[in-house]
This record gives sequence, C-alpha cells and structure tokens, in this order.
Amino acid sequence: MPTTQISVGILAPSPEVRESLAVHVEATGLATVKVRADEYCAVEDDHATTIFLEAQPNIIIVDMQDVRAAVKALFTLHGVLPEAWLYASSTATDHTLIIETMHAGAREFLPKPVTSRSLSTAFARYLDEKNRLKAEGKERGKIYSITAAKGGAGATSVRSTWQ
Repeated sequence: MPTTQISVGILAPSPEVRESLAVHVEATGLATVKVRADEYCAVEDDHATTIFLEAQPNIIIVDMQDVRAAVKALFTLHGVLPEAWLYASSTATDHTLIIETMHAGAREFLPKPVTSRSLSTAFARYLDEKNRLKAEGKERGKIYSITAAKGGAGATSVRSTWQ
C-alpha cells in the first residue's frame, strides 16, 4: 500500500453512478474520494469547475452519460487542471468515442460497469508513472522569471509559473 493516498474527484450527473464509483474507489485501498460533482464543467469559472479547482484531486473520473457535455467537461478540466489525470467512463466503447475522450484529455477509458479491479489497475498505472517521474527527477516545480515590465524603464516584474 502506498504511503500517500490518491485523491479522486467524481463527476457524474446520476447519484447512483456517483455512489457506485465512490464505493469502488474506496474499495481499492489506493484512493479516497475527495470531491463529487453532479453537473458537467462547461467553462473555466462555472460552479462544477470551481469545485474541482478548490479540491485539486489527483484523478477525476468523468461519467459519459451525456457524451457531448462530458467531452466538453474533459476539455475544460484538462485546461484548468493539467496535472490531474482524467478518466472517462461509459457503457459505449466504440473506438470513435474513446479517441474523442483521449483528444479531450482523458488518460484512461473505463468501460462500465466500473469495478474495483479496473480502478486498481488504472490507479496502479498512475502510481507507476508518478514514481517513474520522481525517480528520474522530473517532478514539477516552480520556475521564477524576471523580466522588464516596459523596455528601458528600469523596472522589473516577477512572474511565477508552474512547469
């Protein structure tokens, strides 16, 4: 068992699906559910997106009940939380949908019904990747850059960015 738990966010309109996913996430012993949302993220500053921004989960599972809205939510979440791994989950498993979710930013596609075993496998891939990056010294960190605010004015400004 890892020393730190994976934090998971669940985005699913159906209360039954949210509860089922939460039970399976907890059953893995690798992760805990940190946040749940019942509406798809549409833009960067809507209520659902704000919930995930505040919680900063490691992984977000997006239920594909409404495919168009879910793909848009994947794009939005990928834009505002690029470090979070996005998992798409759907009963439809046609290759076009899977490719579309990957283009939107999903790292995993979980066919329904989602089981604790399928989540454990996906979480293990997440942990393996994080451990590999850590071993290679490629963890993300802050970069500070100092530039002139206006050419020739003799003033500088500092900007902090994540890389």
